[in-house]
Amino acid sequence: MAVTVGGTNITYNDSTVQATAYVGQNVQAFTSSGTFTVPTGITKVTVFVFGGGGGGGGGAVASYANGRQGGSGGIGSAQIGGLTPGASISVSVGSGGAGSNGTTGGFITATSGGTSSFGSYISCTGGAGASSVNGANGTATFSGVGQILSKTESFYIGMGQNGSPGSSDPCGAYYGGGGGGRSVGGGGGGGNSGFNRDAGAGGTASGPGANGSNGVVSSTSSGGDGGSGGGNGVASNGGANGAGTTQAGGGGGGGGGAVYVFW
Repeated sequence: MAVTVGGTNITYNDSTVQATAYVGQNVQAFTSSGTFTVPTGITKVTVFVFGGGGGGGGGAVASYANGRQGGSGGIGSAQIGGLTPGASISVSVGSGGAGSNGTTGGFITATSGGTSSFGSYISCTGGAGASSVNGANGTATFSGVGQILSKTESFYIGMGQNGSPGSSDPCGAYYGGGGGGRSVGGGGGGGNSGFNRDAGAGGTASGPGANGSNGVVSSTSSGGDGGSGGGNGVASNGGANGAGTTQAGGGGGGGGGAVYVFW
């Protein structure tokens, strides 16, 4: 099937337009959910799937604790055979989870990252949002007996970095926010605990992804806001930052996910 590529749009010869991906030579990168059409003459593809990173936790004054780290998005890759040229395969792309706000009370659980998938063949859950503990990393599952020719999960090559936590007051009265979990985009840094303490640095992205934003440095008794998570380089699908509050920094957002198909 002939295609015309213009910017991030793909126009097929039946005049339908796919605006959720861009193509390079033998690769199609999905930065938001869409549909993959198996090219003419192709029966086998290699797919890399990245779930969204989990949001970092805000500092919790009543719990006497800094915010915790958001979980990394799940990762899986597989070589898939037995495909039919022209067939359509649904693709889902998960966003990064939002960081939770700093709180004068106990921990507030941050939002988990979204699940990314390639048809029913590969599904990678997002990293869990931080709570009173660090968020768990996402996982990959595979299905398609006879069609999954090889598979790998949790290799972390091609991922960005987690956001760093914001610093706390050494006297223990002020608490920094936790960093967002990584995916293709880097996790956002945690906000500082107030009074010019260091904020967390946003995580560096991998490949086409965007870096996570740095946490905010507050000079007052209110903690700084966390940094937003980095998107996947085209879509701004990183998680939102958590807000700082009195004596507690906000958590960083998780990095945004993506799906890459090679043939």
